[in-house]
Amino acid sequence: GWAGRLGVAAEVGRVGPLLDAARGAGLDASFELAPRLAGDYYRGVVFSLWGRHTRAVLAGGGEYVVNGVHGEVPAVGACLALGIALEEASC
Repeated sequence: GWAGRLGVAAEVGRVGPLLDAARGAGLDASFELAPRLAGDYYRGVVFSLWGRHTRAVLAGGGEYVVNGVHGEVPAVGACLALGIALEEASC
């Protein structure tokens, strides 16, 4: 109900199967409503991956739109903070 009232039901519906798959693989995954990432080009699902031990952002990204030769082009991308990931792995 809350996703529909906030206008994000479609996005939440797309995240559900990913969350289930992550949990099925033994990951401690959760879904939380958070502020939109910086940049007006983000559309749809955005994410941040937080380290369990470091409590820092390991990765982030999402769906966005770029202006191409033929107009707006949907895209998806992510960024990994390698230093944080290595620190997390050594914990």
